[in-house]
Amino acid sequence: MSVRSDPLVEAAEAAVLRALVDPQQALHAGRTVLAAARRAGAPEAEVIALRAMALASRELGDLLAAEHCLRQAIGIPGAPSDRRAQARLSLVTVRTERGHPLQALRVAALAWAYLSPLDRAKLDTQRAVALAHLGRHQEAIAACDRSLRALVVAPGTIDDRRFLAGGLLNRGLIHAYRGDWDAAMSDIGACLQIARHAGLHHLARLSAANLPFLSVRRGDIAGAFTHYREAEDTLFGFPERLATMRADFAGALLAAHLPGEARAMLSLAVPDLEASGARVALAEARLKLAQV
Repeated sequence: MSVRSDPLVEAAEAAVLRALVDPQQALHAGRTVLAAARRAGAPEAEVIALRAMALASRELGDLLAAEHCLRQAIGIPGAPSDRRAQARLSLVTVRTERGHPLQALRVAALAWAYLSPLDRAKLDTQRAVALAHLGRHQEAIAACDRSLRALVVAPGTIDDRRFLAGGLLNRGLIHAYRGDWDAAMSDIGACLQIARHAGLHHLARLSAANLPFLSVRRGDIAGAFTHYREAEDTLFGFPERLATMRADFAGALLAAHLPGEARAMLSLAVPDLEASGARVALAEARLKLAQV
């Protein structure tokens, strides 16, 4: 990818980097840059600004807005192919979370040819989520392993650290799907450490939101509720993330034969999942609610 010094491009890229640190601020910055880019006829900055808005919207729980922004970005005429591919990279996870993992893999395939080797490693962290939702856990782990090998030796920008931590989080969750609780806890612990060290406080909050679920699965019920109370406080203002955490925790409580506690969690989670458009998590939550 060539070196670019366009001030609008730089401002848009800064908004992308803010999305996981302060999504509300990133959303505002993205809108400001987008308006300026449209006035200036700067399609590259326009694509990046829309991607920043999409990333921020996703973190704030608005998956519909995130997808809308990314599809706008992909369709901008005259934009560089690598920038449109980066928008597709971000669309992979959004499509998965909205219940379309197979389509997400197709989006990833369209992006692959136009991405740098490092961006391909970042794409692999997103592909892994789609593969896991399709039950292709071995392929998902392999995608994470491949991406982490590249990201651990990357230059170490905030974006590199974000994807390194995110790749560890995704691999940890896949280990959890497979019932390998110790490996899951190890990866999520490493994710937390990297995120906190890099100042990625929002990503650290998302990582910590998995600790209640994992603690129940490892037999630590008291610790699970302690982690839950901490996560509930830190995720205030992020309704979709909080609802997903509650639904996952409810699943673990069901498995631990605590249906009353699980029902209470699910009753809180379902309305926010409906509002956010998180179809996969919503379907799973409704299935759990039918069991209690």
